[in-house]
Amino acid sequence: MQKKSARVLTGAGIALILSLTIFFAGFFRTETRAIDSQEPAIGVDVSSYNGTIDWNTAKASGLDFAIIRIGFGDDDTNQDDSRAIANMIGCEAAGIPYGVYIYSYAISEREVDSEINHTLRMIQGHYPELGIWFDMEDADGYKNRHNFNPYTHGWELTNYCLRFVTAVQNAGYRVGVYANRDYFVNVLDYSS
Repeated sequence: MQKKSARVLTGAGIALILSLTIFFAGFFRTETRAIDSQEPAIGVDVSSYNGTIDWNTAKASGLDFAIIRIGFGDDDTNQDDSRAIANMIGCEAAGIPYGVYIYSYAISEREVDSEINHTLRMIQGHYPELGIWFDMEDADGYKNRHNFNPYTHGWELTNYCLRFVTAVQNAGYRVGVYANRDYFVNVLDYSS
């Protein structure tokens, strides 16, 4: 994975602002207003690629929530997102509701279990009120390169999602699966 150079995001400089009202409709509420209202909620998906963020300035500019990448793959510190803890602390200090996600590279139950441990280790001492998300995609082609075509292994990937959701829910957290529409329609068994 090629690392991008970090840049500082402040107020109007937040380049990754997304309108995720539909994605979060009916699921979360903030202290200031319902995110599930008809008014768009402004959120940002951040990772170490975004560098140091001034969360107070972001909130003052209208940021309603954040989704923070905590890492990817196995429970190995070199797969932690290097800014995850700082971003969670920054959101907490600024009073910004946040959720977290782990990008899954799992192609076996053992690897899913490692990703569960990775997630629980990273959020220890924090409670992401907007949930913990299992990011189930193959955006970089990793699964395909390892002879695990998502379209022919949909049932296994569905079971990995169920395994993750159950374990993290049993640990006391709100949890869900994040995937693109194609995955929900053509790969995962959504009804499960």
